[in-house]
Amino acid sequence: MKSQKPISLLILIPLVVSQVAAASELRYVVDTKTAGTTLDEYPLWTNRQFAESCSRATIEGTRLDQRATCENGILPGGFRPKKGNVTAGKAVELLDSRECGSMAFVRVLTGGLTGETGCITAAALSSTNPSE
Repeated sequence: MKSQKPISLLILIPLVVSQVAAASELRYVVDTKTAGTTLDEYPLWTNRQFAESCSRATIEGTRLDQRATCENGILPGGFRPKKGNVTAGKAVELLDSRECGSMAFVRVLTGGLTGETGCITAAALSSTNPSE
């Protein structure tokens, strides 16, 4: 009986290649609807740990906890948890997605944060320009 491993390997190779090919592609920030509310701007996080800390503070913490972990304050070591907000219609370059876990690692190409890199919610990105 022949082994099925070579076939399994051939199936996985295109998946890995397609993920690598997805990096460095142009994306646009778009409006999304969550619980009936339309969102048109999204935080650009320094890294995914800051985004996760903000989520925990929002769910479990006080308003003071939220300010300390979610706002533009500077933390020990000079790190900013949030670089700012990216608004709908702005162009970004999709970079290596492993950097931000389930979020998207991007370089902002237009707007006030041009040139900045960071993590943004993947649901906020589209390959279709919303202004066209």
